Parts: sequence; structure tokens; C-alpha cells
Amino acid sequence: MSHIQVMLRCSVVVFFNDRVLLLRRRDQNDWALPGGTPRPGEDLLACVHRELREETGMLIDPGTCALIVETVHPHHERLIDLVFRSPERPAGQPRSSEDGLRPELVPLNALDGLEMHPPVATHLKILHAQPHPCAPTYVRYDWSETTPTPT
Repeated sequence: MSHIQVMLRCSVVVFFNDRVLLLRRRDQNDWALPGGTPRPGEDLLACVHRELREETGMLIDPGTCALIVETVHPHHERLIDLVFRSPERPAGQPRSSEDGLRPELVPLNALDGLEMHPPVATHLKILHAQPHPCAPTYVRYDWSETTPTPT
């Protein structure tokens, strides 16, 4: 019997009008939502709150779960990313506070040209167009495929 490692990540979407807060990851030369792995005994919302503060210096209500993104790496691991959507329109600008991560406010119309992990650009645009929270969308991304599979 083979075992697949399942990892949990919690992240947050923060919109600033027609822009979204993303992190440029220097070591991987890609973009990601602010977030990370819960610490032992830490609940999911506390994890998102802490990670956002650590990575951007911002204190924002994480809101509610908007996306459940499952990324499958064949034969060895699976990442489940619970993506929360902040209901707040924050004041101020994010600042870099972790080495190797640079927070930026990226225009929504520029998302398609970015290397994002997980590749949720289309889903971010859909979320931005929804004025009120709704049930989370499940997205599965298989590294052996080229596009995410929404269900």
C-alpha cells in the first residue's frame, strides 16, 4: 500500500479595487497568494491572519472560505489550499517583511500573464466579480495536466 502525503495550506485573497494582493516568490520566480501552513494547535483562520501579517505586515479579517484548491503531484503528494476571501477593503499598502517574498498589488487584467502557484488567476477574477460571499468553489489541479479542473 502506498501513502500519499497530504499537506494543508491556508491563504487569503485581498482585493484593492481592481487589484489583488499577491506575493512574488523570488526563489521560485512565481506568484502566490499570501498564506502558509497552520502551526500545531492553530486554527485555520488564525493561520491566515498570522501568515498575512508575517508576509505583508497587514492585519485584515480573513473572511470566509472562497476556494478549495487541490493540487495533486502524481504518486507522492497532495496539497489542499483553503483560500479565504477578506471582506475588507484595506487601507494602506503592504510591505515586505519576509526575505524572498515581495507583496505586490497586481491588476486583475495582468493575472493571465503571471506564473501562479496554484494557477488560480481565473478564479480570482470570478471572485472579484462576486459582490457577496457564496459557497466555496472546488478546483483540482493535476501537475500532469496543463489546466485546473473546476468542479
